[in-house]
Amino acid sequence: MTEISKRVQLLIALLFALSLVLAGCGGGDSEADASENTATTDDAAAADDSAEAAATEAPEGDPSAPAGSAAALGVTAGQDDASGTVGGQDLTARNEAVKKWNVYGFKYAKKADGTYSAAEHNDISDWDGWVNGLPASDVATLLGAIPDGYYLEVRGHSDKSGPAEAMGSKPGNYALSLQRGQGVAMALCSNDQIRQYCEGTTQKLFYSGVGSDQHIPDDAELPNGRSRKNRRVTFHIVAQ
Repeated sequence: MTEISKRVQLLIALLFALSLVLAGCGGGDSEADASENTATTDDAAAADDSAEAAATEAPEGDPSAPAGSAAALGVTAGQDDASGTVGGQDLTARNEAVKKWNVYGFKYAKKADGTYSAAEHNDISDWDGWVNGLPASDVATLLGAIPDGYYLEVRGHSDKSGPAEAMGSKPGNYALSLQRGQGVAMALCSNDQIRQYCEGTTQKLFYSGVGSDQHIPDDAELPNGRSRKNRRVTFHIVAQ
């Protein structure tokens, strides 16, 4: 074999070895890219799962707030009624149906200690009797049918007379409306059929007070803002 032939064969061998090295490097990059793409896809899926879990996770409440209140449960008070069909339940129709439970015409009743209760009604003195007259079984049936992530809000309201927040000896309309919601909710929760939905993992009922924020027209409203019609408690199925 001539010297030239030897050099040609050596050059071919070197070129072949170099091609193998380059092919190996390229394959490694492809595998790394595939691995990186897979990791990115997995991260995206995990992020979606986390977002979905956050959306369905129960809200965080204020442990110092009164038990059964919107604040204690971590739910926004006074939000729009839930609508549409969820879990086989027509929430639009349900919200229309619960309006018949609304209570109008609260008065400020002076108690023995000289303070005033906003939860007394002109026409109702026996709240437990009022609950049993709904009948309570209708309320319990509704609470049992409400889909997960939804609640029955017992919402207290006030008229426009007096300050919104506490001022001097006046507790303020927000506090008065909260007392009304609480008074009705406590009466409901005193019933054996309803009590199971008032606390713990099966809680489906809470109360709130929105002051005069959701004022309704009243032909009998006085110039100072007093309105029997607006001193009321209303029922709403709402999302958490």
